[in-house]
Amino acid sequence: MLQKIVATVLNKILGDFIEELDQNKLKLSIFKGSVVLKNLILKPDALNRFNLPIYVKSGFLGTLHLEIPWKNLKSKPVIVNLDKIFLIAGQQEYKEYKKEKEETFFELAKQKKLEAYEIWKQNKEAEKLKKSKSKKSESDDPGFTEKLIAKIIDNLQISISNVHVRFESEIDKKPFAMGVTLDAITAQSADENWKPAFVENNPEFLNKIVDLKHLSIYWDTNTEPLKDLSTSSVTDFLQKTLPKKGSKSNTPHQFILNPVDGDLKLRMKKTPYKKGDSLTIPKFDAITNFHVISIGLEDEHYRSILKLMEHFTFFMRGEKYRKFLKPKYRPKKDNTIISNQWWRFIFRSAGSDYKERNSLFDWKELTKRINLRKKYIPLWKKKFDYKNTQKWKQSEEYQKSLILKKISHLKQSFSSD
Repeated sequence: MLQKIVATVLNKILGDFIEELDQNKLKLSIFKGSVVLKNLILKPDALNRFNLPIYVKSGFLGTLHLEIPWKNLKSKPVIVNLDKIFLIAGQQEYKEYKKEKEETFFELAKQKKLEAYEIWKQNKEAEKLKKSKSKKSESDDPGFTEKLIAKIIDNLQISISNVHVRFESEIDKKPFAMGVTLDAITAQSADENWKPAFVENNPEFLNKIVDLKHLSIYWDTNTEPLKDLSTSSVTDFLQKTLPKKGSKSNTPHQFILNPVDGDLKLRMKKTPYKKGDSLTIPKFDAITNFHVISIGLEDEHYRSILKLMEHFTFFMRGEKYRKFLKPKYRPKKDNTIISNQWWRFIFRSAGSDYKERNSLFDWKELTKRINLRKKYIPLWKKKFDYKNTQKWKQSEEYQKSLILKKISHLKQSFSSD
């Protein structure tokens, strides 16, 4: 059972980021307990979930290593190792609006938000159920599966090394590159003396130790973007310009945050507070130790950051109206514009806002939405009974016509009936 859950979750997560992922091979490796994936290519739209006008120019994951001791989960930790996460992102330019493609992308984004809402709602319901059970009987113990999952999470060991994420663009015709680099970070469970250890049973407090090596943030001005975006060139360049502990980077960066090392000791109270417990005991207690923190921001950095944020704001604000103007009618590099097309764009954009506002109070539109909801609600309530049938498809079609906020509100209201 656990193998199937892990395989499904991992396939879904990696499938959103990795190109040409062999899901059958991954599933088989998970069942064997050892997953080793190498030289993975990131999808160009891997960063879309951040809702920013950026895309992956070239992305690479050197090694993903997952060890799951299925026969010894009670005594051995699950280990996750990620090595060589290299990514170069670029600034998304305005592109020609293609109705079918845009609508498909919009619906996929909408589905993901609804899935996230469903997960949040299920977690809320699980918490309420857990609280009601604990009120009825404080001596009730969680089931075997719940205990095992808790133990796996408590003892999860994570190691990430050689990370270099770089964003290249230009502001006022001046090229720049900003990036985040990390030599290594590890996280694992510890005993009362803060020594790495396997956590037995269900302790009242859980200790975690995190070790951080050479985390840095840079903003290089007047630097040309990398022209050769082949995997080998990108990995070589990002590896060479990655600051490492004990060695100097081949290409000096203009650091906003100079490479910093540190460690974190985190103590978490796992058991819920009971009557008589002292409220002076915190839920989380953290001790951090950074050797040296050096931060520097020059005038040029400050101006560039503000202009980039301004550009992102205008870009995202204009996304709604992009369908009304073709890229060839946008301002040229010499600042000339085709005025009649711009005026047409302005009137169409303003008209769409006016039409959208008026539709909220238009009787025909109101009647249409009410009828749509009446048809959607009974279908959604029995959605999984109708799976892969005509009624399932009908439910999906109704969902496309409803606004995201309205769908969430409807589900929240009739799920409590």
